[in-house]
Amino acid sequence: MTRREQLQEQYEEALFALLMDKLAEAEGEKALLKNEELKNDPQAALPEDVERRCLRTIRRSFSAQTVRAVGRVTGRLFSRVAVVALIGMLLVSAAFAASPSFRINTMNFLIRTFDEYTDFGAAPVKTQSLPEITAAWLPEGYELAAQEESGVDITHYYRTADKREIRISVYNISGGGHGVDTEDAEMETIIINGHEGRTIFKEGYDGYGEPYEESRIVWLDTAHNWCIDVTSYQESVDSLMQVAENLILE
Repeated sequence: MTRREQLQEQYEEALFALLMDKLAEAEGEKALLKNEELKNDPQAALPEDVERRCLRTIRRSFSAQTVRAVGRVTGRLFSRVAVVALIGMLLVSAAFAASPSFRINTMNFLIRTFDEYTDFGAAPVKTQSLPEITAAWLPEGYELAAQEESGVDITHYYRTADKREIRISVYNISGGGHGVDTEDAEMETIIINGHEGRTIFKEGYDGYGEPYEESRIVWLDTAHNWCIDVTSYQESVDSLMQVAENLILE
C-alpha cells in the first residue's frame, strides 16, 4: 500500500468516526426523549426488534467497553446502514441498563412472550438472597411434603394424601430469566400484590400420550429480582390465584 493510499484510508476512517460521533449524539437525545416518554406512560413500547435486542444485550452484561469493541468490529464488517441501526439499538440499551427509573417504569418489557415460551427476566443487578416461603392459604388437604434449594432458586412442594400437588418456586433472576412453556397456552395479565404477572393455562399430552392440564401463576418481584412461579396439574387457575395472593416471602 502506498503512502497516498494509507493517508486516504486514514482520512476515510477519521471522517467515518466523526459521522458516527455526530450520529451518536443525535441518537442519544432520541433515547433520552424515549426514556421520558416511557416514564410518563409505562404502557408505551419500543419497536419490537429494538426491545428484544435491548434485553439480549443487557443479559450479556452490557458495558461501555462492549460498545467500543462492537464499534471497532462493525466498522469493518458491516455496511454503514447496518452500523447506524446497531448504534441506535445500543444507545437505547445503555439508557435501559444505566437508569433504575427506566427499568422500573418499563418492566412490561421484561415479561416477553415468544412463539413457544414466555421469559420472565430482569436487568442484571446486585444479587439478592432467596426468601423463606410461607403459604398462608392452601386448598384443603395440602401440606408441605418436600423442598429443594440451590444458589439461584428455592421450591416447596405441597401435596395431598391422594397425590395432588402445588409447586411454589422462587427464582433469583438477577443474572438471567425464568423461561416458561406457553406455546398454545391461554394467558392473562394480572397484578399480584402490586407486581405484574401472568396466569397461564395449558392443555396437552405428556410423554406417555396421557392428557394433562397445567395451571400457573407467574410474576416478578422487581424490588428483589425474584420470579415467583406457582404451578399445579390438578388445581385451577382461580385456586392458584388465592395461593399466590396469600403467599408470604421474607
